[in-house]
Amino acid sequence: MNILIPMKSIISIFIAFFCISNVYARKEVHLYGIVTDTTGAPLSFTDIVVQDCNLKIMADVNGKYDIKVKRRKKVWFLWSHYVPHKMRARKSGEYNVVLKEPKKE
Repeated sequence: MNILIPMKSIISIFIAFFCISNVYARKEVHLYGIVTDTTGAPLSFTDIVVQDCNLKIMADVNGKYDIKVKRRKKVWFLWSHYVPHKMRARKSGEYNVVLKEPKKE
């Protein structure tokens, strides 16, 4: 028994798969939380920068942030004299970020 799949069907399946995966990849995720130092003190006005975007926000006076970004984008948390923290936006949720002071030599 020889089963042949017409070329049009294969192309249609490939196009449908590509479109579905593209829609999934571009979905936005909602990230929120608090940025603190290692003692738990909030880091007011921390810069939050998103990869390949002109998007930059700041945490509020209490270190709280709330941002929507495209899935899989890298997000950096930057505050003067602290080691930058990088994360990849995978799914929506609360992400509390702890920034560390650089190691002293």
